[in-house]
Amino acid sequence: MYINSIDSIALDIEYQERCLRRFKKRLRDTAKYDKYSLVASCRNGTPRYYMVVRENGKEVRSYLGCKDMKIRKILQERHYLKKAIEACESNLYYLNNAVENYELIDPEVIVRDSAKAYREQDNARKLLYGVSGASEWRENALKEKEMYRIYRPEDLKHTTMDESLTRSKSEALIYNMLMMKGIPFVYELPTYIGGKLIDPDFTLYNENTGSKVILEHLGMTGDEDYRARQYEKLDIYLKSGFVINRDMILSCDSADGIIDVYTIAKTVDNVLGRK
Repeated sequence: MYINSIDSIALDIEYQERCLRRFKKRLRDTAKYDKYSLVASCRNGTPRYYMVVRENGKEVRSYLGCKDMKIRKILQERHYLKKAIEACESNLYYLNNAVENYELIDPEVIVRDSAKAYREQDNARKLLYGVSGASEWRENALKEKEMYRIYRPEDLKHTTMDESLTRSKSEALIYNMLMMKGIPFVYELPTYIGGKLIDPDFTLYNENTGSKVILEHLGMTGDEDYRARQYEKLDIYLKSGFVINRDMILSCDSADGIIDVYTIAKTVDNVLGRK
């Protein structure tokens, strides 16, 4: 499998930004201690803590006994927060810089804009990059999926051939079709695309190239919330450079709610280069 570090970096950026907001808020909440610092000395093996403030150019120390333990803890926490904020801001600078300058080594990405003469030899590139097998990809993807909370699990009501659950009958039919054709896939695999975490309906594994293809089925278009989420996902795909029938497959029910699984299956075969 090609390793796309951008996804890991995006997760780290989100975590660091979340910590930074929390650290800054806590620092603001204790702002009245901004002028104070903490020093310690040891007497007879017992640490003694002093609160220090500068007044008229002089350093004034106040001994913090047991009754002022709360103040000591606040000053210790503020020191940590300041150091942690510096680290987060530095990390975010370098992480965002990495995102801007990172280049995928996925051969499909590298040759995308190359001359036709350089677009052959898929199998050779596959061996060169050490692409892992489909079973290993699916196993790793399922483990990754377990790390995330399921969006509205109560909406998963339709049982598939392997006793998994989908949100609609049409998705269950597509799920079963992919299983019967032996296409490696994962249903609703959380994925960072364009810096946002989304759940594509189906993530397919292209065994010829080792790349992934998104399959989105636009089924419940009569539901306003569902329609808004689908439009948002499509906007993210397109702004991230996804091309229909290359990086993603779109399918939908007819106006009277009928699904054409045969046509969807043929489209999947064509996009994945299956004969």
